[in-house]
Amino acid sequence: MNRKDLTNQRFGRLIALRPTEERHGSRLVWECQCDCGKKTMVPTDQLINGNVRSCGCLQRENRYKDATGRRIGKLTANEPVPDLFYGGEPIWRWRCDCGRIVRKTLGQVGNSASTMCPFCRRELNRSQAEQMRKLQNRDPVSGMSPGALESMMDGKLHKNNSSGVRGVCWHRRLGKWQARVFSHGKCVWGEYFSDLQQAKEARERVLAEKYGNKENKKE
Repeated sequence: MNRKDLTNQRFGRLIALRPTEERHGSRLVWECQCDCGKKTMVPTDQLINGNVRSCGCLQRENRYKDATGRRIGKLTANEPVPDLFYGGEPIWRWRCDCGRIVRKTLGQVGNSASTMCPFCRRELNRSQAEQMRKLQNRDPVSGMSPGALESMMDGKLHKNNSSGVRGVCWHRRLGKWQARVFSHGKCVWGEYFSDLQQAKEARERVLAEKYGNKENKKE
C-alpha cells in the first residue's frame, strides 16, 4: 500500500524525520524534530491538517504569553503572581477600574462573567435588579412610574397657569378653556371648553379612565 512520504517536510515547528512502526488507527506515526530540540511522535493526518505544529512548546508559549497592560472589561493585567498557577496557567494580578485587585488566569478573565471584580459584579447585579423592579412597577397603561404618575395627577401648578386648575389654561385665540393631559412630555389628550368647571371635570375623568382613580393611587 502506497503511503505519502513526509520525510524532511516541515509542519509548523516540526520536521518529519522518519515513519515509525507505531500506528494511530490505520495511519502512520512519524518521528518529528521540533525547532526547540525535542522529538515527538505525530500521526500523519495530524501533521497534514495542521492540528499539531510543535512538540507542545508553542501551546506553552501562548499560555505564558505576557499579558501586562492588557485590558479586558474593567480589569487590567498588572503582573503575574510568582509561582502561582491554576490549571497549568499562570495567575495574574488584575486591577479593576474601582481600584480593587483580583487574582485570575488569562483564561478566567476571558470569561464574560469575570471581566470585573466581585464587588463591581455585585453592584451591577444590584443595579440591574433595581431597574427590573422599576419596570415591573410601571403603570401598565401609561408606562409611567408611580412617582411620575402621582406628580402628573397631584403636582404643583405651573407658574404660568391662568386657571388655577392643573392641566387647564385659557386659549386666547379660540376664547375657550383648553384641558390637556401629558405623558412623558407629550400631549396624549386635549379638548376645548367654554366653562372652566367642565374643562376641569373632563380632564379628571380622562385621568381616571386612562391612569386610574387619583384616590386609589394614594392608598
